[in-house]
Amino acid sequence: MLAMLASCFAFAGLDAMAKSVSDTLPGVQIAFFRVAFSWPFIAVMVWWQGLGTVRSAKVRLHALRAGVQSGSMLLFFTGLATTPLAQVVAIEFASPLMAVALAALLMGEALPLRRVLALLAGVVGLLVAVRPGMIAVGPGPLMIIGSAVFWAGTILIVRHLGRTESSTAQVFYVALFLTPINGLVALTVWQTPSWADLGIMLLAAGMGTAALWLYGEALRLADLTAVMPLDFTKILWASLFGWVFFAEQPDLLTLAGGLIIFAAALILTLIERGIEKAAPPPPTSID
Repeated sequence: MLAMLASCFAFAGLDAMAKSVSDTLPGVQIAFFRVAFSWPFIAVMVWWQGLGTVRSAKVRLHALRAGVQSGSMLLFFTGLATTPLAQVVAIEFASPLMAVALAALLMGEALPLRRVLALLAGVVGLLVAVRPGMIAVGPGPLMIIGSAVFWAGTILIVRHLGRTESSTAQVFYVALFLTPINGLVALTVWQTPSWADLGIMLLAAGMGTAALWLYGEALRLADLTAVMPLDFTKILWASLFGWVFFAEQPDLLTLAGGLIIFAAALILTLIERGIEKAAPPPPTSID
């Protein structure tokens, strides 16, 4: 449980550090540094676990995942500059629900009533968090929503890769392909970063790598039902960092919208997990 809490703190910290340099660096350049500066940490991971962990027969699928994730990152770090941190996290909570919708549209997966209700609740939560028509919705939140859609697509690909690929292999290949993709885009708007900006981005890359590792450890060491409710603390940290570092006033409706989205995704996840556990195991032999 402590690993999940630490992971949420680190994810929110990563967003805050990226936002802090968005006044001097374009979002696409921040996306490039986020990946490029993760290589020292990835190298240590591969050295520790051995080169055998990055062997893969699905390099093309890793490349597809990187292309989709690049769209998510480029939109996210560009929209982050003008979107309050708490609203960013609230919208992010919708990605698992968007993945359910994409799986139905693109892969023909069933949409039983429980999934339809979860999707409807997610739409309500998103409307509460963004409030179109009640407040001005600039390009920032729209980019974050677009980023969440791309991330939903990434979730579907990762779900497929996770059947055969190690976590280390996935981290290695996504960085291998993302570095040149994001780098080429960043070159079109390149701004010379200061040493302070480079230091912040290096720290952000380390925090992002730690957040992913802690998240994985939390799911490995504890049952899903015990740790997933703690994921909501991410929006509390984001609200605190937004208030302290960016003078963003806490917005109760944004928090309420985030809670609705999070609850819908969490309840659906727990129900699906319970159904999966209750299903009889496949026969292992024929007598």
